[in-house]
Amino acid sequence: MERLKTDMVGIGEGQKRIREGQREIRQKFEEIESECRSLKEETMNIAKQSDYNQVRINLMLSILKAREDNNFAHADHLTGLLRLRGNGKAGTRKARPSRLTNDHGEQGAVCLSS
Repeated sequence: MERLKTDMVGIGEGQKRIREGQREIRQKFEEIESECRSLKEETMNIAKQSDYNQVRINLMLSILKAREDNNFAHADHLTGLLRLRGNGKAGTRKARPSRLTNDHGEQGAVCLSS
C-alpha cells in the first residue's frame, strides 16, 4: 500500500511536469504565431513599398521619354504626378485643374492632377 502511495505521488509529480511542459510549449507556440504575423505584415509592407517604388521609376522613365520626344506638356504632367507620389501619400490630394506649361513657357491643355 505504501508503495502504491509513493508511485501515485511520483505519477502526480510526473503529470504536473507534463502539464508545465505543455503550458511552456503552448506559450512558445503563441509567441511564434505572433512573430509570424508580424513578419507577414512586414513582408506585405515591403511588397507595397516595392510596388510604389516601381511606379515612381516608371514615371521617371516616362518623363525622360517625353522630354526626349520634346513633349514637354506631357513631361510636366508626369512630373506633377511624380511629385504627388513623392510625398508618400499617393492619391490623397483632390483632383484640381491646372494649366500646364512647357519649358518655353507655352501653356498646354488643362489637365486634372490626381
